[in-house]
Amino acid sequence: MKRAWTVSMLLVGLTVLSPTAIGQQAPAKSNVAEAFAAVPADAWGAVCLRNMAEVEKKVLNIATKFGAPPMSPLMMAKEQLGLASGVNDAGNLLLVVLPSETIDAIKQNLALLVPTTDYSELTSMMQLEPVEGEGGAVSQTLLQEQMWYIAPKGNLAVVSPSLEAVKKVIDVKAGTAKALTPYQLERAGEDDLTVWVNAAAVTSAPAIAPFFAMLQAMGADAEAMKSIKAIKSLQVGLQITPAGIRLGYYSDAKEGTDVAELMASVKGTTDPLLTGLPNEAFILAFGWMPGKEISEYMAEHIGRMFDNPQLAAAPLDLEKVEQLKGKLKAMISPMRGVAVEVSALPGGPDGLIGFSKVVTVDGDARAVLTSFSELVEVIKGGLITDEQANDWLQYFEYKPGAETVDGMSVDHFVVKLDDIEDIDEEDLETVKGVIGQAGVLFRVAAADANHVVATFGGGSARLKTVADLVKSDRAPLADDVGIKNTAKALPERRYSELYLALDTLLRLLVDVGKVVDEPFPVSVPPIGAPIGAASGMVGKDGQQTDVFIPMELVLAAPDVVRTLMQGGTPPSATEPSAPAEPSAPTEPVPPPEAE
Repeated sequence: MKRAWTVSMLLVGLTVLSPTAIGQQAPAKSNVAEAFAAVPADAWGAVCLRNMAEVEKKVLNIATKFGAPPMSPLMMAKEQLGLASGVNDAGNLLLVVLPSETIDAIKQNLALLVPTTDYSELTSMMQLEPVEGEGGAVSQTLLQEQMWYIAPKGNLAVVSPSLEAVKKVIDVKAGTAKALTPYQLERAGEDDLTVWVNAAAVTSAPAIAPFFAMLQAMGADAEAMKSIKAIKSLQVGLQITPAGIRLGYYSDAKEGTDVAELMASVKGTTDPLLTGLPNEAFILAFGWMPGKEISEYMAEHIGRMFDNPQLAAAPLDLEKVEQLKGKLKAMISPMRGVAVEVSALPGGPDGLIGFSKVVTVDGDARAVLTSFSELVEVIKGGLITDEQANDWLQYFEYKPGAETVDGMSVDHFVVKLDDIEDIDEEDLETVKGVIGQAGVLFRVAAADANHVVATFGGGSARLKTVADLVKSDRAPLADDVGIKNTAKALPERRYSELYLALDTLLRLLVDVGKVVDEPFPVSVPPIGAPIGAASGMVGKDGQQTDVFIPMELVLAAPDVVRTLMQGGTPPSATEPSAPAEPSAPTEPVPPPEAE
């Protein structure tokens, strides 16, 4: 059995190692339906390695680039299985997990589906013996004191340590290929590696029942467990293209379940979800359009969390808990959109870190602010009965109408750092050198009837900038060159999107190091290639989330890691950081080639 896991992990490693491959052509679509057609419909899952030879080229490219010995992982895998020839190297290899009565039995219920050019040639070097009573359809062979069973099925060889597993696969008439949606098969044909999980079969299996019983005994939310059991299938994929690496996650729900109805309620858009966010040197940018049903579901779910009986033993005033629950629900239920940005600012009196948030609500934005103000008062007004915790809460304060900016009444949420005795004057000045002389001060205002805006850093002028962008329905951050290039590799119609600029983050750390007099060991020039993620609906009740890592970022990572391992180079000895400049690559990043 050890050999099965060794071979499986080696083959999966072909893809895991390949992200740093460069100069490869985008993989052509491969018809994996034939391979998945041999997977029993009640299988718990399968791992598909698409076109083994193509993936190996990427691995060998890495070996050549870094001077490693040009060893063939595919050849090593063949030797482990005793396969000298007859393997279709351009075919799709599947590792299938069949149903098991116990968790321990899973390791015996694995089947490897090997693509062949000639089954007789593939088995020519094996000492095969027909299995008695199987009419010559299944053979057995001994490999390093482990009995293996093997049989042909079309252009595949089915290999397993279990006779029953082999028989089950070769007897399949209508396999998993008909259970998967056309979209799932299409993605499996594009991705280098696909992991499919038959969630409906797994969660309903008696072998898994003790796991759910344990969760229930630990106080897990019943609605959450119900949602897990409503998932029909999960699929994770990895694809490498010249432009970068795409990681994908797909899930769909059983028809007629609450989860399916909730998924069907989500509406995507091709418009930017970053409305109101200024085009600054961003570190993180996030946009989300939850919709009415999702917001109301979240509000109810949070309410159920506060109904947990275990809270009775916590140092909390339960009457205040009920008030807190009501305020949270009042804030979350009307939410229809969220946009968030974390930025690196130029420094000076307003600090190095900027934060902007825009919340779109269905109703009165000012009422949401009132709910937040009351929520803070509930928390400070005796929610926590522990005296030490209440001592710290005195440093938090919410001030409604603290200032007026361009006709807007602006509230302040502050942490009174000056009153904390444990922070000496020198440390306080250092902290303010990073976050600004105003300290921890969030400005919050209703930009109009349906939008709440909040900012940190940049003073009142920055709040006005965000409010003006909201009022004019503009999203200048969406025009950042790096974001536009990364967005091309993500679903066009989406309900959420996220971008992470690691180069800006590292440059911010350099500037923070200068302020606190602890130089950061790496100086990174602008790359302008943020990691991106987006989610969108597929069909009626399926959803796809993709994460894209641009190749420019992948290729820059080894140099950063190498510098850190060597002790680093002081920023002053390299290029100066410039966190205030919006990131932009010197050349546009090409999107993945059309399949």
